[in-house]
Amino acid sequence: VIFTAEEHNVTGGFGAAVAEVIATAGATAKLHRIGIPDEYSLLGPPTHLYQHYGLNGAGIAKTVKTALDDEG
Repeated sequence: VIFTAEEHNVTGGFGAAVAEVIATAGATAKLHRIGIPDEYSLLGPPTHLYQHYGLNGAGIAKTVKTALDDEG
């Protein structure tokens, strides 16, 4: 399982680059991209936006834990 986290839109970002490397190598891995969904985002101070989109430490930890629990 591979996780990427980025503080902007996940479409075409770091997670997409990692997916490209995985595919090019012919590897198989579950990829979870953590970031801002492809939608109009809120405006505000970065700390508020990180919390809203789950990009702070607690949000990332929760996403990882949930994903790993779902893996079995």
